[in-house]
Formats: sequence, C-alpha cells, structure tokens
Amino acid sequence: MAVSFSTLRHLLLHPQKFWHVFIRYSEYLFFSFRFSGLRREISLLPQTGKRVLFVGFSDWEARGKLDGVIAAAMRMQGAKPLVLTMRSCTWTQRYLRALGVRDFLFFDDELSAAGKDKSDADSLALLPSPLTFQTLFDFTYRGLHVGRNVLSTVLRRLKTGSAAFDDPAVQTMIRDCFVRSVHTADAACRFFAHGSPDTVLFLEKGYTPYGEIFDAAIAKNLDVIQYHHGHQSDRLVMRRYSPKNRFSHPFSLSQTSWARIKAMPWSSDQEQQFMRELKSGYENGSWFNRKFLLTDKQLKSPEECRKQLGLDPAKKTAVIFSHVLWDATFFFGDNLFVDYEQWLVETVKVAVKNTNVNWLIKLHPDYVWKVKQLGPGAAARDAIAIQAGVGELPPHIKIVPPEIDISTYSFFAFTDYCITVRGTIGIEAPCFGIPVFTAGTGRYSGLGFTNDSKTQQEYLEKMRTIHAFPALSESETSLARRHAYALFQCRTLPFTSCEIAPVKKTGSIVQDAILRVSTLDDIRKAADLTAFTKWVLESKEEDYLKL
Repeated sequence: MAVSFSTLRHLLLHPQKFWHVFIRYSEYLFFSFRFSGLRREISLLPQTGKRVLFVGFSDWEARGKLDGVIAAAMRMQGAKPLVLTMRSCTWTQRYLRALGVRDFLFFDDELSAAGKDKSDADSLALLPSPLTFQTLFDFTYRGLHVGRNVLSTVLRRLKTGSAAFDDPAVQTMIRDCFVRSVHTADAACRFFAHGSPDTVLFLEKGYTPYGEIFDAAIAKNLDVIQYHHGHQSDRLVMRRYSPKNRFSHPFSLSQTSWARIKAMPWSSDQEQQFMRELKSGYENGSWFNRKFLLTDKQLKSPEECRKQLGLDPAKKTAVIFSHVLWDATFFFGDNLFVDYEQWLVETVKVAVKNTNVNWLIKLHPDYVWKVKQLGPGAAARDAIAIQAGVGELPPHIKIVPPEIDISTYSFFAFTDYCITVRGTIGIEAPCFGIPVFTAGTGRYSGLGFTNDSKTQQEYLEKMRTIHAFPALSESETSLARRHAYALFQCRTLPFTSCEIAPVKKTGSIVQDAILRVSTLDDIRKAADLTAFTKWVLESKEEDYLKL
C-alpha cells in the first residue's frame, strides 16, 4: 500500500488523478475491512487437497474479486489455491489477499530466466522460412502452438483482419511477437517443470502469455479448465480441456454432451418457453450485453426494419454477420479462408453479382466500443477492407453500422439467410427457421441444422445461388432450438455469488464484480459456488452440463 514520494507529488499536481486514486484506495480499504472476518476464518482451514492454480495477468479489480471468492470456496473443500500472475498486477493481488488468498507465483521470474537461457537471436533463428501465413500458422515449439499465438497477436495489434507479410513494419512486429512467444513458451515449460498443480484454471486462454501456458499445462496432462462468462452477466460456462479438444470453443457442446441433449425429453412447451426467454433477454437488455451494447436498441417490425434499411420488399434478404476481424481468428476450429477479412471480402464479391436478394453486411456490435478505443476518425475495419477489396457497393448491398438502433432480435423476423464463419448468431438464427451458411468448423457446424461447406469453392457457389435455398424444416428448427436451449440453459451455471455488473464509479459506468457473500457460512450455503467447486474438484466431464 506504500506510495512513493514522486508518485504522491505527481498526484497532488493532478487533482483529477489524485481523486481517482483516492477513491480506488478507499474502495479497496472498505472491501478489505468488510472481508476481514472471512480472511481470519479462511486462514484456519486446512489445505491438504488438490493444488488449484488460477492463471491471470489482468490488473482488473473485478477479476481479483471473482477469483478470490472462488478460491475461498475451494479452501472450504480443502484445496490449496495458487495464483500465477505478474508482479505488476497489484490491484488484483490486493483483492485476492483481501479474500484470503496467500500463495502467489510470479511469471515474471520465469520469463526473466527464460530470457537468460535463450537470446533474442536464438529465438529468431527458429522463425520458419519462407515466412508465410501457413508456415507461421503451422509452427509449433516444444509442442506449443506458438505460430497461432503470434498471428493472433499481430492481427490484434494491427486491428486488422489480415497481415501483409511483405510489409517491413509487419515483419518487425512478427519478429517481436515471435521472440516474446518463444520466451513465454520456454517460461511456461520451466514453470510446470518445477512442480505441477493438480488443476489449472483459466478465464482467458488465448494470446500470449495465456496461450503458451495453456498449451504447456495440456502437454503435462494436467486438469485444465476454462471458466468463462456466459450469455448473461450472472452465468458462467465451464469446459475441461485436453489435447483432443484443444481448439474447441468454451461455449459449445462436446460430442458426448450433444448425444445426451438429443436423447433428453423435449416437448413443444419447453421449446416455446425457451423462445420466450430468448426474446425476453433481448427485451430486458440482459442477452450478451457486453459493454452495454443493448442500450437504446429497439425491437421493430419487419416493415419498419426494411424501410429503415432501404430493402426491396419483393426480394429475400441475406445477412452477412461479420466478425470482429482481428478477434480470436485462429483459436476455434478451421477456417475455409485464411482469415475473417478474406472471408468477408470474397463473400461480398459474390454478393455484388447476386442481385436476386437484398444483402446486408451487419457489423459486429463490439465495434461500438472497439472503434472508440482506436481514437477520433477511426472506422470499423470491415468497411475499410470492403472498400479496398471490393470498391463501391451496388444498391442491393448495404452495410449496417454497429450503432444502429435496431435490435438484433428484430433481424430474425425479416432475415431469410444468415452467413457467418462460426459466430453466436449461428446458434440463434436457426431457432427461427433461418438457414445458416458457415465458412468454418467449430461450435455448432455439423450438428444437423447448419449448411456447412468443405471448400471455399463449395461455399462461394452457395452464395451465388443462395436465393434457391429453402427455409429450415420444422425438425431442423426444433433441433436448433434444442441445441440453443442446451447451451444457454444446461451448459451455463447461474452464478450470483459474484456478478459482473455495471456500476457507477468516479462519474462513469464501468463493469465491476458485486459480491453477495461475505462469510464462510454464506459461501457454504451458496449453491453456485458448491456446484462450481464440486465440478472442478471432483468431475472428469468435458462440459459442465446440468440436465
């Protein structure tokens, strides 16, 4: 808690920053005082059970609160929680300590040692030659998927959907990311060589350094679990990983789970109840409301939507639901195209020539805040890529901006065809009888309610003739609804002991963790914490699934 003189002087010279830091420290001190009794109780508990490692490199206070309350529940089961973090993540450490976590391991130390063992030049010598997308994508080091992490990190830094490998600036970035990923891979292997925990928990498992640590834990045959926020703020999703399902999306169903879901009783009443709940989620603003993206979105009639979007009512409508082009491009399944940007451009090129339908390119709602982060004058990469790769669009194709006031739910009433690589929209759209055309594997392809392609040529031919495809049959629609129900209801754990929710802080609305337990007795009685810890510590199942 000590503050240096230079830091204090800087804060005094900048009153707004001083006030922000003062509020931050005050909130922490109040939190620490509130949970002082819990800390004392936890310190008396034995730690003779499994060693559970939490991997987190975020200095977001909410992360410390979430992991802290889960760690407290683990302690009650006799487990020994450990936290792998960076020394710079001081705020998460404070909140974790406030909730009784005492054992911290610092990845900085492993990175420092790895840097001494292998120079940057030694790492660069491993860079594949010739350096192409495919050679880098396929590159592994010590069994870890370094190449995928490098490509994903480069695209994320560039905020683009593709990278020009002949660009000197891109080459420099690739080399920098490659060196960092190789050092991280060495550090991750060193870390687990010292003595492995029984279970490793990840909230995030992509990009450097998470990806390398995730791969190293799997290579050691450890019990590797990702817990992830679900479609609503009070839901968690859990998946257990192994070499076999390394690239499976956390919010999907394993083959075993899908077989169980297809075998379960399923009535029309259940189906309709689920559809009412889906609509209600959009109406009350709780459905995938990341960064408050459902604020000001309105449910509109098909006629209102067609008029606002300038659609020809005599034609069917195909909607390309674009991905955030640089986000998690290579983590889940296989793509038909090199990346999301190439997929988008090639799809639009075909759409230009197919005038039999209205075409909409719906930009991802996350662009509302991602573009703001890029600064004044920034634009969604999709529009830039389309302009560069296709040019001016004809009247039958329109781009739907992310900030449009039409709720995504309204699209289901007038959309005839849905096009995506593997987006969440492909789970929802078929619930309304809308055919979904995928351009990659993963999540829900091959389950019986999507139109999947094995090659680029097959996919593009379907785009040329998309107007000839019928709506889904009743049985296909029902199967899609059963699948969506399984994901949104059975695969998620209602988690209210610690809810990530919007709160007002220093004049702005931010996401924070709200704890609804404050004593060991509260934790003992919390059904969500009991279910979480029981599944992590005792189950061997791939999916958390309640039926």
